[in-house]
Amino acid sequence: MQAWGWRIPFMFGAFLAVMVLYLRRRVEETPVFSDSDQTESSQDSGALSQSNDRTQLSSVKGFFLTIGITALWAVTSFVTINYMPTFTSKFAGINQQEALWATCIGCFLAVVLFPLAGHLSDRFGRRPFILGSAIAYVVLSVPLFLLIVNGRSLLTVIVAQGLFALPTAAIAGVGTATVTELFALRRRGFSFPSQPRSRSPCSVVLADS
Repeated sequence: MQAWGWRIPFMFGAFLAVMVLYLRRRVEETPVFSDSDQTESSQDSGALSQSNDRTQLSSVKGFFLTIGITALWAVTSFVTINYMPTFTSKFAGINQQEALWATCIGCFLAVVLFPLAGHLSDRFGRRPFILGSAIAYVVLSVPLFLLIVNGRSLLTVIVAQGLFALPTAAIAGVGTATVTELFALRRRGFSFPSQPRSRSPCSVVLADS
């Protein structure tokens, strides 16, 4: 794995990048966006100016909400994927291989729940899933980490990872749609990382489409 195996995911990633580029160049705009574009072009200048002011105010609110959602999303990913194998192999009495398998099981469960969370959020709204994920991590983090430390077995680690997968799926399954819906159709949000050596967080900026 250290000699060459770590390159395999990057090879798959390169293949997926080509697929995404191919699909993106051929995807059509949604009817909602096309209709909105035609509506704005037919508005007079005064109405369009008032609409732009409301859009600007909404974008500022959406910007700060996006920071909060992204922070929650980053924490869930860090806890369940990055940190858990190290923590469990060091404090749960299991070896590194078992710790990695427990993490894989938890991640697999979360991935399975992603589309379910997205489907349910279409019906019940995004807010319950975002707030529920945040509350679950505040309430469950200490008990689940105590369970891992005191249980000291592979089974307890898997149970804890499975329970962590629920709020993880709640935020990851609806996060992208939520951030997109925070901005008007004529706004687009994007981010760019700083230089790797600085290790500073990403900056988020907004721009007219």
